[in-house]
Amino acid sequence: MPSADELRARITQISDSIEGHKQAIRDLEMQQCALKIELNTVLDPMARLPFEMVSDIFLRSSPNAEAASVLLAVCRSWSHIALATPSLWTTISNLGVPDAAFTNLLFYLWLERGQTLPISLFMGPWKSSSDQDIDLLVPCLHRLQKLDISLDSDGHMGYIPYLHGLPMKALTHLTVHAMGEAKVDPNHPEDFLDIVRNAPNLVEFNMYRISFDEVPMDFRGVITHTSLQHLRFGKLPEDGGRLLNASPAMLSQLTLPSLQTLHFFSVAQEREDMDMLLAFLTRSSPPLLSLQFASYMGHEHGEIMLECLRLIPTLTSLNVLGLVPHLLDILINAPDLLPALRDFKIRGDIGDRSQFQRVLNVLTHRRASLRYFQLFVVYDAVEKFEGFEHIAVAFRQLAADSGMYIYIGTREKNLL
Repeated sequence: MPSADELRARITQISDSIEGHKQAIRDLEMQQCALKIELNTVLDPMARLPFEMVSDIFLRSSPNAEAASVLLAVCRSWSHIALATPSLWTTISNLGVPDAAFTNLLFYLWLERGQTLPISLFMGPWKSSSDQDIDLLVPCLHRLQKLDISLDSDGHMGYIPYLHGLPMKALTHLTVHAMGEAKVDPNHPEDFLDIVRNAPNLVEFNMYRISFDEVPMDFRGVITHTSLQHLRFGKLPEDGGRLLNASPAMLSQLTLPSLQTLHFFSVAQEREDMDMLLAFLTRSSPPLLSLQFASYMGHEHGEIMLECLRLIPTLTSLNVLGLVPHLLDILINAPDLLPALRDFKIRGDIGDRSQFQRVLNVLTHRRASLRYFQLFVVYDAVEKFEGFEHIAVAFRQLAADSGMYIYIGTREKNLL
């Protein structure tokens, strides 16, 4: 019978042999994996693409870091490319969403993957917003280029108060919008302007569904911001959807000498709004190129409208929502007004045939400079007008003679 030492030696020998076979299996599995990768490279057109091209495809198909993280689970090659593409990790959303998998660790992980590139941040309307969430931002404020803040519709200002006093020197784009109309706290109206004040390189500022009703707008004096070029209070969806209005009250607190785009949509528009616009244009003297606004006022306000338009001779694009007879009369009676105008849009019902004639007169007077004209109307309303086809012939002739693009009709059909 073998001795104990001989049995132990035999067991050791067998164990070594087993381990050797296991290592051989591991080596074979690694070879198999390498061959599969090589086979995928041969069979998969995506795998044969250069690194830079695949990286660009990922960038075009991944709107945010959550989507980009899916690429990590596809295959080793895609994971390597995704992690080696910092731009994939520069758009971060859902900060503050309760019970989300978006933990502080992931936030910092995505910041690290984005390396030193500028980041875009989307912050939700959740009432759980707090100093702890803002603490996440402080180390990366120098990289924060785009900030999108969504507010609740019950007046809760979400993250806005927590941003007070934070320096945002890299911020170029700011959007604040609400799920429904959000009313600014009358006790803290300066919170919005404070962000603008602390973002000296801000180029674009958008506000949708934000109301400043009953908010005093005479605090701290007027802010002069020399970088802001695009300012939008409200938005008219291109697909003809519901107007996303916003109060333009902040205009009374701003001087913007570099402004090129101004959208001015307020459903409850009053004379005070136009007075505020006139004061703003007088104070800023901006090189305005594009103006969109809602016009619900009649002929009695034509004089202030004329004064406003005289202050923006650089305007090339004008988009008007609502009643426009007084505006049409202004453009007819002041042919030297808006000499650079190239694009003119009207979105609203035309009351009678005389208004179509006004439109035709405006286009005829400006045929040498105006290149695009669009009038969106209700189809049924146009059908009611006797003689519309006769005036339509005049529009078609003007378009043929001048080379101007003229569209009159619904969003689905040009009635010309």
